[in-house]
Amino acid sequence: MTVSVGDILKAFGKQAHYCRQRGADFTASIIDGAALDLELGGPFTALLDGFSEDPGKAGLALRIAGAVHYLAIKGRAGPLQQCYAAPQALEAAEIRGALAALVNSHEPVFRAYIARPPQTNEINRLAVLVPAFSEIAKVTGLPLELYEPGTSGGLLLRPDICSIDYGAFTWGGGRVQVTSEWRGAAPDLAARIEVRGRYGCDRDPIDYSDPEQLDIAHSYFWPEHSERRKSFDAAVAATRSVRARVDRADAVDWIASRDIPKPGVASVVFTSVFAVYLDDAQTSTLHRTIAAFGERASDAAPFAFVQFEPEEVLDFIRFNVDVTIWPGGVRRRIATAHAHGQWVEPAGD
Repeated sequence: MTVSVGDILKAFGKQAHYCRQRGADFTASIIDGAALDLELGGPFTALLDGFSEDPGKAGLALRIAGAVHYLAIKGRAGPLQQCYAAPQALEAAEIRGALAALVNSHEPVFRAYIARPPQTNEINRLAVLVPAFSEIAKVTGLPLELYEPGTSGGLLLRPDICSIDYGAFTWGGGRVQVTSEWRGAAPDLAARIEVRGRYGCDRDPIDYSDPEQLDIAHSYFWPEHSERRKSFDAAVAATRSVRARVDRADAVDWIASRDIPKPGVASVVFTSVFAVYLDDAQTSTLHRTIAAFGERASDAAPFAFVQFEPEEVLDFIRFNVDVTIWPGGVRRRIATAHAHGQWVEPAGD
């Protein structure tokens, strides 16, 4: 079913508002310019005609912004090229024409981006996930075997080799450097996390050793946030020698096919801003699979589900960290955090 122009414009407006809340005014301007062109019946109208996913949940605005940023990385963004060198807020009417021209001259690039979900590869999300992994390690007393659907290139499958500076305290001593802010009393984290296995899947996994695919990964970082890209590049370089298996697969089917839980390890399925891209049927299937894993869990073969996902609260989107450990199956919210891992606040603080 094709979505209406009105639905797309509504989704674009919400995404632009969210970008501004996160200090990405230029990216918001790109989205506003595309929305204006769509509203006026310009080239974006034909480009987006036939789009059948929920434009908000699918991150359609971010797909468009990623395509324009990719062209800028390649030096092919026309009059907008110089804007990426010093990104700042612009009026939609100022850039609408330049965006329309890019669609006309580089339509295959835009169509390729529209066909795939955004992949942001946020290494700082390890600052959000490590407290959850620590909780599981402490409760079970076992090494972890990690499974991540929608893993892109698998950076978040390496929590055991990271070193996190939370401001008031540090954790770990690995070569992957992560910087965040812990808002609250210092937690009692496990001294170390042992990871016995690392498995992930993605419909379109990114091979960071391929320069072209690396440019695609870079394109999803908002140009205002250059530090995020620098942290990502450093993490890619630091993790090359630590293998993780990443399969090209549909995430929900892939999870259901896993042989877990297993004795001797705590099997952990975790998601990082992933569930938002699932439709209702996929969500139901995922929950049934997770429940089945939980029913099979035992003290010798525990299972845990970690979710770092958004929740809409009034006109703001809050990102929560929830952990469920079986046997028992009690879901517990342990923290709220910045979407990109810039800060973490314990639940209840």
